[in-house]
Amino acid sequence: MKEARRFNKLVIYMEACYSGSMFENILPSNISVFTMTASNPTESSWAALCADPEIDTCLGNEFTHQWMTDTEKRKVNKWTLGEQYSTVKSAVKNSHVSKYGDLTMTLLPIGEFQGSGSNARSLGNSEASWSTALDRSMSSHAHLVSLMHQLKRSNSLRQRELAQQHLHRALQLSKFAKDTVDEVVEEVISQAEPNGKPSDVHKHLECFRKVYEQYELKCFSIQQVSY
Repeated sequence: MKEARRFNKLVIYMEACYSGSMFENILPSNISVFTMTASNPTESSWAALCADPEIDTCLGNEFTHQWMTDTEKRKVNKWTLGEQYSTVKSAVKNSHVSKYGDLTMTLLPIGEFQGSGSNARSLGNSEASWSTALDRSMSSHAHLVSLMHQLKRSNSLRQRELAQQHLHRALQLSKFAKDTVDEVVEEVISQAEPNGKPSDVHKHLECFRKVYEQYELKCFSIQQVSY
């Protein structure tokens, strides 16, 4: 995109587990791209607002809520990316918000990239309702929320047994999928002696894609195992 001149400056807010791994030692600092991530390269991000038993899903995530709320209550033509980053990093409690790319862009106002108004909005007591209503889950475990809700609201022994079976099955599949990946990695390592040279991080995605295609073909698909 940079070579095709499709942007002058670009800001990315990335919400994903291990989202820092997409940019650390990968995103150049000289192409006018600044990225803020929900987590560092080695940890999960966190889903939020998972407590509603009628909806049976998480309605948001901690990182996105914090940066969007921060934008809504600021004068976007004065509040800088650096100030927003510091505020969001302090507000997010369960993961380490990180920054990558062109850090000189932290001096720019967020209004250059989002919003068009100069007046901050009053959010009333939304922060209070957020803090009291918040029910967090690791994003990698968010698919279990509805199963846990079903277990909690079981009204009969039969319902409880079924809910326990479904939850147990989901946990089993997650563990089996992880164990399978670990076995594949161990097998590959045993077949190929490390040459001691650092691999080109830019080739990791190509390698990952090939591994994923084979894993999906011979083991599981994402649809079969949500974890």
